[in-house]
Parts: sequence; C-alpha cells; structure tokens
Amino acid sequence: MKKVAVIMGSDSDWPVVKGACQQLETFGIPYEAHILSAHRTPAAAADFARSARANGFGVLICAAGMAAHLAGAFAGNSTLPVIGIPMKGGAADGLDALLATVQMPSGIPVATVALNGAKNAAILSCTGSALPAAVKASGVRALTCICPDRATARLIENKVSGTRAYEGSSGYTDLADASQSAVLMYLPVKAEKTERLESDLRNALFETRRVLEPEGRIVVIAALHHAESTLRKTQGVRVLGRYPLTLSGQKSAIWVMETTPANEDA
Repeated sequence: MKKVAVIMGSDSDWPVVKGACQQLETFGIPYEAHILSAHRTPAAAADFARSARANGFGVLICAAGMAAHLAGAFAGNSTLPVIGIPMKGGAADGLDALLATVQMPSGIPVATVALNGAKNAAILSCTGSALPAAVKASGVRALTCICPDRATARLIENKVSGTRAYEGSSGYTDLADASQSAVLMYLPVKAEKTERLESDLRNALFETRRVLEPEGRIVVIAALHHAESTLRKTQGVRVLGRYPLTLSGQKSAIWVMETTPANEDA
C-alpha cells in the first residue's frame, strides 16, 4: 500500500494537521508527516515532491496558511495527487489561504478541502484504498463476501486478502449458523429500483446475522441513498464506522457494523 505524505508549512499547523494523521491511523493507511515550506525551504520542498513517487508515496497532503503556496508548489513538482488544507489564521482568517490553495492554473490541480479540513483531507487521500482500509478498521482478519456476480467476487478477493467470496445470495446456504467472524455484502450501485435494493439489503442483513458469530462484524458496500435509511432502521446491528467513496459515479460508502445482543433491540 502506498504511503500518504502529510506536509505542513510550520509546526504551528500541527494541532490541526494531526487530525489527518489520526484519521489515517484509523484507516490503517501508512503515512509520514514532515515540515516543509514553499518560502523558507523551497529547495527541500521541491526535492521532496519530485522524489515522492520513487519513495513510495501515493498522495500528498499539504497544509499551509496565509500566503499558502505549499500545495501549489508540490503540485508543480509532482504528478501525484495533491490535497490542500488551507489553514485559518492571519488578518483574513484563512480566506487568503483558501484562495491561494484553490485558485491553481490549468494543468496543476490541487484538490482543496475546507479551512482546517484535515480529517476530510485524510479521507479523500485514501478513497481508492477504502475497502481494505475499512476491513482493517473493522478488526477482522478474514471476510466471507456475498457479491452480486462472479466478476465482483473475484475483484473483492483480489483487493482484500483472506476473503472468500460467493456469488449471489445463494452463498448463504453454504454457511452454517454462527460460523463466520465477518461478512461483507456488496450491493450494486446501479439499480433499476431503489425499493428492490432496500429489500435485498434487509434480507441480506437478516441472513448475515444468522451466520455471524456473537459480536461478529458486517461490512456493507452500497450507494448512500440506497442503504443509509435501511441501516438506521435495522435492528440487531450497530454502525462502527462509515467510509465514503464514489462507485460508478454515485456517492457511496462502506459501513462497518457489529451485531448487538437481542435485548438491545428492544
């Protein structure tokens, strides 16, 4: 897995930037934090950006305030994705940093989050790794995956080590009661009818609870508008975390949940 570089222009940025590092730790994404300045250490900043890919980095997060040229300087010296965190402070209270970060010339993009948006920067940096990150965060070592088709099953097996994938809901018939420590359910984001997907999700959750061990974990991948309300209404499960991502152009998410004792449903 590629590392994330978390760069700040000054150590005074750390109280905010550490939020990105904490989020990356939650996801299980490796990172390195460095202090580099586009103005005070321009040569070192440029060298770091140019060699970042060779040094195993996949994304660069840059936080700076006021004359916030750090993210732009990194974007100008690297073809890796750059995420800018404009920092609050100074006479303009961060507006200058926001404009300096977001107003990049064509061909030198910087994905800019909100003022002091360190947590969102971390989430954005690992969207491509959301599935393995969610699995690691769930605390399980192996998954049984129920997928809509064989191609998806193979994809999941390739992305997440220790996964056994089954095609279609018939996969549940091969699983004994209370036999699985974790189950992953993937619901296609492109669907003809939302009502059908919600019904499929409810049925799948019922079967999943049957095959899970006590305190077992459930991982659900689905479009937000298909799953959000259904998961809130489902008894017997508790959401531990939600990891946003985009699938087939739709806002989606990976939910990590645990089963709850029957007496908590009352």
